Amino acid sequence: MIHRRIALFILAALGLVSCGNNKNRQTEITLTIKGAAGKKVFLYREPFVNEVAVKVDSAIVVDLNHPVHFIIHDTLQRLYMLRVEQSGNRYYFINDVSALQINANEINGKYVISSSPASISLKAFNEKQSHISDSLRQYVKQMKAISKNKKALDSMKRVYDKKFAVFSQNYINYADTIQNGACFMTVYENIEFGNNYEKLKSFVDRASERFPDYKPIQELKSETYDMIDIFEKEYNVGDTLPHIALNNTAGQIFSTKSLEGKYYFIDFWATWCPQCLSYNYYKKQLWNSYKLKGLAMVSVALDDEKENWLNMLTKDSLTWTQLIDENMWHGTAVKTLKFDSIPFNFFVDPDGRVIGKAIKPDSLKPFIGRYLK
Repeated sequence: MIHRRIALFILAALGLVSCGNNKNRQTEITLTIKGAAGKKVFLYREPFVNEVAVKVDSAIVVDLNHPVHFIIHDTLQRLYMLRVEQSGNRYYFINDVSALQINANEINGKYVISSSPASISLKAFNEKQSHISDSLRQYVKQMKAISKNKKALDSMKRVYDKKFAVFSQNYINYADTIQNGACFMTVYENIEFGNNYEKLKSFVDRASERFPDYKPIQELKSETYDMIDIFEKEYNVGDTLPHIALNNTAGQIFSTKSLEGKYYFIDFWATWCPQCLSYNYYKKQLWNSYKLKGLAMVSVALDDEKENWLNMLTKDSLTWTQLIDENMWHGTAVKTLKFDSIPFNFFVDPDGRVIGKAIKPDSLKPFIGRYLK
């Protein structure tokens, strides 16, 4: 994740953009907006990677002759967004200067930014990528229209693939050359290296070296290396599974270390994961069949909505040990046990060794039953 479309940078602007991490800095935003008289306009701080958007402030637009003013107090340069209530238009900018002006037209959604080199550069890049994206969508429509003409379809697909490659490479080129850390973080989630983890490492290493004082990029590097470690390593049958400690339904810490000397089944799921929910019926069967024969069970939910989780446990009568990792994919469970998808599970013997993993739902009882007669 974010996720994410935007375009080619302006070399002239890059020389003016700084990547500062200044303390006690503030930015005054002057917004003049057409077509929004009497409406409320909201100021949001946009999320980087695993953050959430934050509403910072709001104000009422009087009319075109009375600009709206906002003050941002932030030690970091970040991406911000302005939005008029009940409107789909978004006006993005970066707080890279002490004062910037935005002239927006709510009728057509267009806007102009003054005095902010980073915002101007990012906006120009986004607009050029948007044009390429529109072109790609047209190619998709045309390919659907000629789907029965294999020769013509293959020819058009080759053109599409070349254009898409350029579109994707533009993000990398922009991120590799822009001199503003907030611009880098904004386009990062549009960048894809597939399974080429060495290329991804090299990419974030370059960014880390260019922005040594920009905390979000340093954190991104650390998280990227952690995630690559998860993808490159895994626990297999015969390996000793590390212990994890997370909150249970009572808000108390439960550690799997307490399960030493027992057979235990541990699985990972989420209330928002439909495939995970299909396991509940089989897990209940497993628990009811073997809870009196020495089986311990732990389910770990990757959920940031604790109330939803608690409600589902009650609704589905999931009565064995239930834990929650509210940091989800950036949390203890994923980082320690090295799994990259859910639903997922391990079956562990009394010595702490894995004797089964990724067991299918209809195989739970017959597989685990072999060890608990």
